[in-house]
Amino acid sequence: ERDIVRQTRPAPSAAIAVACSDRAILDRALQAHAGEVFVALDNCPHQTVLAGVAQAIETVAADLSAQGINCVAMSFPIPLHTPLLSPALKFVDEFYARLGIQVPRLPVWSGAANAPFPDEAAAIKGLVRRPWTQSVHFIDTIRAVHDRGIRVFVELGPGETVSGFTSDILKGRDHLAVAGDSRWFGGLDHLLAMVGQLYTAGFAFGPVRQIAQAALAELPTPTGPADSDRCALSPASSGGATPGAAAILKGHFALMNEFIDQQTRVLARTLTAARGQALQAPCRDTSSGDDLSSDAAEFPALGPSVSAGDGKIAFERRLTVESDPYLADHVFGRIAPIEPGDHPGLPVVPFVATLETMAQAALAAAGSKAGPWVVAGIERIRLHRWLTLDRGHLDLRIVAHAADAPMQGFEVDRHLINVEIFELDKAAPSGRWLAADSIVELARKYDAAPSPTALSGKVIRRGESMERFEQICIFQGPSFYSRPRFLRFTDQGIEAEIVAPPCDRLYRGNSTPRLATGFNLLDATGQVVSRWVSRYW
Repeated sequence: ERDIVRQTRPAPSAAIAVACSDRAILDRALQAHAGEVFVALDNCPHQTVLAGVAQAIETVAADLSAQGINCVAMSFPIPLHTPLLSPALKFVDEFYARLGIQVPRLPVWSGAANAPFPDEAAAIKGLVRRPWTQSVHFIDTIRAVHDRGIRVFVELGPGETVSGFTSDILKGRDHLAVAGDSRWFGGLDHLLAMVGQLYTAGFAFGPVRQIAQAALAELPTPTGPADSDRCALSPASSGGATPGAAAILKGHFALMNEFIDQQTRVLARTLTAARGQALQAPCRDTSSGDDLSSDAAEFPALGPSVSAGDGKIAFERRLTVESDPYLADHVFGRIAPIEPGDHPGLPVVPFVATLETMAQAALAAAGSKAGPWVVAGIERIRLHRWLTLDRGHLDLRIVAHAADAPMQGFEVDRHLINVEIFELDKAAPSGRWLAADSIVELARKYDAAPSPTALSGKVIRRGESMERFEQICIFQGPSFYSRPRFLRFTDQGIEAEIVAPPCDRLYRGNSTPRLATGFNLLDATGQVVSRWVSRYW
């Protein structure tokens, strides 16, 4: 570019990046300044770069800005990608003659031809010289390669601008666009984040473990909240604060410290797994003699009952991947191991499993002396925190009590039970964190099933293949997967046939558990909904 400026001395030029998705507005500006202003870069639906004669560009920028359109000046020392640069083509040809052009060994896409480069050096030279004086149609290029089946776009080089353009171009279409660098969060951390995105999307490539190990080798392995150098937070002197305000402040800092501890535990598990070390779950102090395991057949999600007082009933139990095998099928991370013996990812209690626990607690609280109950509904659900096995286990306390006063004529058929789930943690102000609560409605029998609804609406295209949908959207394992067969897609909904997931590995030692909600089937139906949402929204 410096040589061209020195040898051709072009007229003063300028360029602006225009944030405008209405092409009609841009066309009017181009027509008003025909021969002086050109589309240099058609980057994405929301950004077009205009270049040309400096004075004309200034006029266009002023007109567009007056319409509320954002215009950003760009540094274009020469009128690149416009016919104004045609006098410089002889110098471009001399440059390529000195450089030499070879036929690529791997397929390379030509934006000028919107097709792969040919296998002849002379033809390649003709294509690479065209963008100097012609618009770069990046939108057409990305759409063309997407139409040929390309779904993953990796940007290598400084910044993440091109991957952002790609995501804007392919909005609503099946794709993944990632960048190896960022102007905000660059360096090795961002490169590893890109590797992680590709990895969690289902792309296994050889050096991922070596990359992670090399990056993590210099990092210390945190051992948990007991580290002497842990960053602990504590409230400053409360001065003249009231007892109530001081208690709130104390609770807030306890929560923040617990958040730091949880981050430390998750990081420790991640580093340990990346270094190929066995994960050891720390054991809770059981010197009190409480057995928090559960072998109850009637209510497998609950543990032994303990006294709660005030007419309440409480249960305590410990969840592990061994006691509740379904947790191994609901892991944030990758289900399939990288190598035999690996168990990467963080087991997380599914929302539907939380509902099942609440429902079983309500049934247990109601008892069966007056006859059987069924769960007719769960209302006023509030989730306060993730329930994860970042320690290798999770200790819960479930408390249930009547939420309704007996009413003549109603108490026989309907009953409301208030259920709260707490995570037991010595770091909490009262030794526990409220995780979830709701009101469970019990009835003597289920309400009549609603009449089937015919699916109406305009039929829509299904988008990505089922295999691709499973790769990017379905992380659940066999306990929750329903092998759906999708029948119809419309703009009003979706129709599918599903197979009820097996229940023989939800709870240890109980191959035919009594479920109050059929929670794994609920999760499977949610996957059908996500299939429609991923296509229509």
